[in-house]
Amino acid sequence: MNIDVNRDIFISASAGTGKTYRLVSHYITIFERAFKLGEKLDVHNVVAITFTRKAAKEMKERVMKSIDERIIRNAPGNWLSLRARMTNAWISTIHSFCERILRESATYLGIDPGFQILSGIRRVTLENAVVRSYFLEHMDELEPVIELAGIDATFKLLKRMLGSERNKLKVSTTISKFLEEYEIGEKGRKTLIATALLEEHFKKITELYNEECRGGNYIDFDNLLIKTKELLQNYPSIKQKYSSRFKYILVDEFQDTDELQKEIMDLLHEEGENYIFFVGDAKQSIYRFRGADVTVFNRTRNEFLSTGKLVEELDTNRRSHPDIVEFQNRLFQRIMTNDFSGKYYKAYYEKPIKALPYDSESKESRVRILYSEKADDSKEIAMYISKLLHEELTFRKKDGSIERRKVEPRDIAILLRQFTKVTHYEEALEELGIPYYTVGSKEFYNRPEVAGPLAWLDIVVDPLDDKAFTRFLLSPAFGANLDEILKLRVAGRSFYEALMNTNDEKFKKIAELFQKHARLKHLLSPSELLEDFVSSTNYLSKLATLKGAERMIGNVKKMLDIAKELDNIGTSLRELSATIKAFVDSAEETEVSLETEESNSVKLLTVHKSKGLEFPVVIVADTFWKEKTSNNHFPGIFFDKDKYLLIEKKPPDDDETLQARLYRDELEKIYEEEKRTLYVAFSRPRDLLVISLNGKPSGIRPWSQMLSGTLFNLDNGDIVPELEDIVEVVSPGKGVKYRLEEEVKATEEIPEIHIIRDFTSVDRIEYISPSLLTQEFEVSIEPEAGEVNLTRNPRELGTLAHAYLEAVGLRGKLGRITLESLVSGGRVGFVDRTRFTQEEEESVRRVLKKLTDHPLIREIERAEKVHSELKIQKKFNSYILLGILDKIYLTEDGWKIVDFKFAYPDEKLKEKYEFQMKFYLYITRELFKSKTARLFYLKDGSVSEPITLNDSFESELLEKIKRFGGIVNGN
Repeated sequence: MNIDVNRDIFISASAGTGKTYRLVSHYITIFERAFKLGEKLDVHNVVAITFTRKAAKEMKERVMKSIDERIIRNAPGNWLSLRARMTNAWISTIHSFCERILRESATYLGIDPGFQILSGIRRVTLENAVVRSYFLEHMDELEPVIELAGIDATFKLLKRMLGSERNKLKVSTTISKFLEEYEIGEKGRKTLIATALLEEHFKKITELYNEECRGGNYIDFDNLLIKTKELLQNYPSIKQKYSSRFKYILVDEFQDTDELQKEIMDLLHEEGENYIFFVGDAKQSIYRFRGADVTVFNRTRNEFLSTGKLVEELDTNRRSHPDIVEFQNRLFQRIMTNDFSGKYYKAYYEKPIKALPYDSESKESRVRILYSEKADDSKEIAMYISKLLHEELTFRKKDGSIERRKVEPRDIAILLRQFTKVTHYEEALEELGIPYYTVGSKEFYNRPEVAGPLAWLDIVVDPLDDKAFTRFLLSPAFGANLDEILKLRVAGRSFYEALMNTNDEKFKKIAELFQKHARLKHLLSPSELLEDFVSSTNYLSKLATLKGAERMIGNVKKMLDIAKELDNIGTSLRELSATIKAFVDSAEETEVSLETEESNSVKLLTVHKSKGLEFPVVIVADTFWKEKTSNNHFPGIFFDKDKYLLIEKKPPDDDETLQARLYRDELEKIYEEEKRTLYVAFSRPRDLLVISLNGKPSGIRPWSQMLSGTLFNLDNGDIVPELEDIVEVVSPGKGVKYRLEEEVKATEEIPEIHIIRDFTSVDRIEYISPSLLTQEFEVSIEPEAGEVNLTRNPRELGTLAHAYLEAVGLRGKLGRITLESLVSGGRVGFVDRTRFTQEEEESVRRVLKKLTDHPLIREIERAEKVHSELKIQKKFNSYILLGILDKIYLTEDGWKIVDFKFAYPDEKLKEKYEFQMKFYLYITRELFKSKTARLFYLKDGSVSEPITLNDSFESELLEKIKRFGGIVNGN
């Protein structure tokens, strides 16, 4: 191939046309030219960037393979020396590329070159913690946004801004306040004010997050890019250094880039001094949810065309059978119509793609339609696969040769747009004995074997969470049926009460374990509680008797590994379940798989996971999936090029304001990406494409809407005449078992699992809390005289009361947050309010409204400094004392501690509560020098006498620790 490498080149490459081959050839040609001309060029002068580690690894391997081929045939040039230096080649992801630059030049930005990359659980946890603390501190300042969007939505909006939308916000600004009135409508001014306010707080919350990162010497993936841009932009000498070093910059998968990444490329590219090479396909830009912006690709291509630079089109599909390529041509020329009209977020099918000749006389159909009247097509898919596994098909191997053989499981991939029903397909395949491998399932924490133990932790934290109790009892962790659960429920007004009162032998052991964990929950870490649950219930042995045992056991081990990682960053028991789910959502944590990608198994994966891959046989399932409702867009930041605006709700259909235009543009952007996602799905197969048209076609479902009139007629479901000659309608068949199920492995083969240490010896206790030592786990079911007989326990309603009181005294834009503003405005803190009835919430409000003028509340509101839910630790002999203070605040008389009790004073509990306050005084006296603590009984507004610390407390504490050891032993 005769390639002129000393020029800027833009390549648009449709699926299967060999873009990676073209990029590798360009890389090799750069060195061939240098060797031929005697130019001095090394691996650090050529940069190749792609967007996943796997792609970077494959690219490097292909480059080295090409070098090895030249070494073997003694090609001209010093290829052997080049091969030895390839370990240092700049072939990497964009993030690794930026990391390498920053480590070399970090000191210019005041960054320690030994920084750590913040990712995974640690990043999710830090982001959540920063947003939570910032939001509580600035609720009053955010009032205009809260008024428009609501408190919960505003909190989630800030999380998205700091998380997935941070990069785009960094290179964008709010839409000008000087828009014409008709453009924004009567309520538009409030929207503009709220948007400007969000911009201000985005800068502040980002700086707070960055401070936390600097404190731990962390840089996350987003900041790798941001800091690299700052370095190149603010230090011309550094920019010149790298522009001179990088003679050639090759960018793969350019359709998956964003504006920030493009700005970094532009800063490194010096016209005429070095050369840039872009390759990608706008039709395959499907990562918008990760920040990828197809407009960057289309605008850059247009710039190349308008300035006379080289733009190439790769137009020969080297992957798929000619019939599949012809099907793609006919279908997508009608779906991706050429109506560009200046909208850079659209991709269109410019011209038909050619296919390589297929040297075979075989006449099998290569595009097949599988109809299913059911919305859930999993069983039909599995039955058709069992039928397909008995069919002979002509395949073209990667070397171009032809072979005719039976279809094997390893040939087949099932592609799903969404993974919400992936377990249905797994179960259907298992039913027919068809081996499968699930790639990247996000349903990990919803798997019954994982959901059960997590639900156990939820009920240890909140014993009156009946939903969690139900999840636990029905899961393999316990294994009750509905009749047993209903029978148990009769024994009490809550599952907790029923469990404590039942005489049913089946529930007695779990009740004993619950009481044990209720005592130990402040002593053990979350992962240790989970491990003790697994050990005490013989959970792995129980799972070993079930279908799919090995996979379930692997998932449990994975859950414990995640929990241990969360222990390392101080996640509390209350936070564990939610944090695991947040991490899984962000990181797309996958289930444990028993098969490997190379095994003889059917592959189950999303279309997004299939990007860049190819398979002999592809089955695109559930094509009539139902998209999420448009209300999920609100409230949200809507972008117009490099500007943005907050839109809090769906504008009316006939609205002509700016908000309405931005919303309609957003819907069109989503629809356009669905076209591209469909194209990626239909372009993965080499030899056979099967499309499942399931359920009743609907014109409002995205893929159904696209395929209606282009593949099938919506009225009768018939294939359109234009495709009848290359499309065959097939039936699923009867579903023949592929192989006998393997016997469940013996119990002794269960993977070994680390179990927590024995806590029968007092000298092994590490963490001590006051509630642990006083065994504070009383649940009083009966209401006080004169109260409404609520089903919710008063102690549990205290959680809701604490949520209101948590923000009291914290500083806002308009001053200290008051209890009166909270109970009158309905802005409750972070608690799941769906667990409470309206009557229960009103009962809490009534109690708190009576306290808005209470002297103690006023004192907190006027305090110089206030901390809520403050976690304090102090070393005591070989133990760590742990306390969580409801309130500690600074007055003229020094720091004071208050503990809220959603109850009336009770003489029976007085001793326990006073010990708790002394405990808090003891662990805070060095840091805060606090001298008094008080109990605030919310039901009647009474306050205990000031509690002080006496000299004998340490002896009293040691005695209680010794007694606690006896309690654990059951003595």
